[in-house]
Amino acid sequence: MMLKELEPQLLALSDEEKAQVVQLLSQGKIILGRGIEKTPDVCGGSACIAGTRITVWGLVEARRLGYSEANLLTSYPSLSATDLANAWAYAEAFPDEIETEIQKNGEVMHEKLVSFPTSSNRIASLGCDRGKLVLPEDFNAPLPKEILAAFEGDEA
Repeated sequence: MMLKELEPQLLALSDEEKAQVVQLLSQGKIILGRGIEKTPDVCGGSACIAGTRITVWGLVEARRLGYSEANLLTSYPSLSATDLANAWAYAEAFPDEIETEIQKNGEVMHEKLVSFPTSSNRIASLGCDRGKLVLPEDFNAPLPKEILAAFEGDEA
C-alpha cells in the first residue's frame, strides 16, 4: 500500500489513534530516506547520518558556528559529501525539528558547561584545543588481552 493511499485513512484517525500510530512507528529504527535515520535509543532519537551518531542538528549548528563543509568532512572522517547534502536536505525539510533540537541541546550544554573550571581555576573555552588532539590510526583497534584483562579485574 502506498502512502498516498494511506493518507486519507491516517487523517481520519482520532488524535489518540494517531498517537498510537506514531508510537508504533517509533518503536524501531526509522529510515528517513537518503541516508538519515532516527533510532529511539541513539542520540535521544535525533535524526542522524545513517549508521552513525552524528546528528543532523549538530552538523547544522557546526555550520552556523562557522565550520565549512571541508572542516566537517575532516572532523568526521566517516562522513561523505553525500552525507552532508542529505543532512542539509533533511534540515531544510524539517526546520522546526532541527531548531528545537539545537535549542534543547544548547540549554543542556549551557547548564553543564557554563562554569566548567579548569585546574587553574579559569573558565574553560570550548574549542580552545581544536586541532591539537590527534588520534592514532589504531584508536578503535581492540585492546591487547593483558590490558583488557586488567580493566576486567583479571590481572593474574
